[in-house]
Amino acid sequence: MVLIKKTPSELQHVPQQTLQMCFAAVTENHQALEYVDPEFAEQASLMIAVLENPMSILDIWSKGEIEISQEIFVAAMQKEPEKILSEAWEINMLFEQDVYAAALKLDGTLIQLIDSPQRDGVIDVALNHSPFAIEHLSSEEKTHARCLSVVNRDGMLLEFVIQDSIDICIAAVHQNPMAIKFVDLAWQTPVVFVEAMKKASECNQLLPFMSQFYTLQHWSPPLKSQLIAFVHTVASLNAGSFPEPLVRDLLDCSLQLR
Repeated sequence: MVLIKKTPSELQHVPQQTLQMCFAAVTENHQALEYVDPEFAEQASLMIAVLENPMSILDIWSKGEIEISQEIFVAAMQKEPEKILSEAWEINMLFEQDVYAAALKLDGTLIQLIDSPQRDGVIDVALNHSPFAIEHLSSEEKTHARCLSVVNRDGMLLEFVIQDSIDICIAAVHQNPMAIKFVDLAWQTPVVFVEAMKKASECNQLLPFMSQFYTLQHWSPPLKSQLIAFVHTVASLNAGSFPEPLVRDLLDCSLQLR
């Protein structure tokens, strides 16, 4: 197979060809079609047609005259995933999961163009290749494990996950302290705030973080006041429970924001 991909004309010397060999040859060089065994010529010709015009797969399928190999569907999807999925969705055209997976590996957010039950087996493929796909999942599909995995990769996606436990919020602000603005009321606690504050200090973002925190409207006003007072107290007392660099940052922050 490696030799055929490198030199498609070598297909003519293969006594017992397989469909996969033929696909590999014509994908690399369309002229290799002349060496394809007659048994596979029709499918190889379809592969060439789809490689030249990926959208033609829809016309070929709608005519229903030829059985189309899954490899051909995958090849088309790898060329024009969004257009094919959009039009297929409109005409209720369904694919096998490996075809959907080929599209989602290019753009996970295309999960929005796949309906159940076909999408059920490829949701994790979408999330693995694009955590932003979480925005297009239903509440039932946003499991704890998926939500936690997503915010570990991009804390700002806390906005779109189901916050069913405090560990999701802690993971989000640890990845990006600015995610503090998306923390639900139920998890607005000193633990989450301190985790975000410490991470902001590590990233030299304490002042932007505290500036944002001051402007948040959805945090509980009493708790917010307590936390702001806590920051000023830590800064002024030079509390030993935090590393000295953080204390210095807090002092600078306190002076600038008072």
